[in-house]
Amino acid sequence: MKTRQGGFSLIEMMVVVAIIGILASVAYSSYQNSVLSSRRSLGTQALLETAQRLERCATENLSYLNAANCPTLPFNAPEDTTDNYYTISIANRTASTYTLTATAINAQASDADCATMSINNLGQKTATTANCW
Repeated sequence: MKTRQGGFSLIEMMVVVAIIGILASVAYSSYQNSVLSSRRSLGTQALLETAQRLERCATENLSYLNAANCPTLPFNAPEDTTDNYYTISIANRTASTYTLTATAINAQASDADCATMSINNLGQKTATTANCW
């Protein structure tokens, strides 16, 4: 009498591998979007922190221009990490106005939706797309 051995056929195994591959690609894409979003919050945090420094400078010196306690720019954000994701720059800096801009660099540069984010002295926020802030 012949005994039949149990197991999986090659076709069944290939179907399982294909399903796992599809699930992995969806999960990886979702993970990448989550990482970009969390790094984006570091950029907004750096912009807001720098804006607060400039406001403190204007309160003490009655001007946004460079003084002893005004921040010097540009600097990379976040300041406390070795992997920088945004460069903060300042434009239109006068005694009464400024515009801060965060530009994505390094690994964050692949975030085309929020490549740049800005805030001015009036607190008006602009970005590449509406979902950045």
